[in-house]
Amino acid sequence: MKITQCVRGDIGTVAMIFISIPKMLKASPGLVTMKDFPIPFAVLKDMRKYIR
Repeated sequence: MKITQCVRGDIGTVAMIFISIPKMLKASPGLVTMKDFPIPFAVLKDMRKYIR
């Protein structure tokens, strides 16, 4: 059995981390978990506007 139309786990994990970087940079100091961040979403534009 082979599933051919899916998102590979390793690519999905890297994408999730990459998308979360601007939110992590804007987070206040201290212990922050994924529960404290908003739900991840795709960024199709320049990500620099989310960092400032």
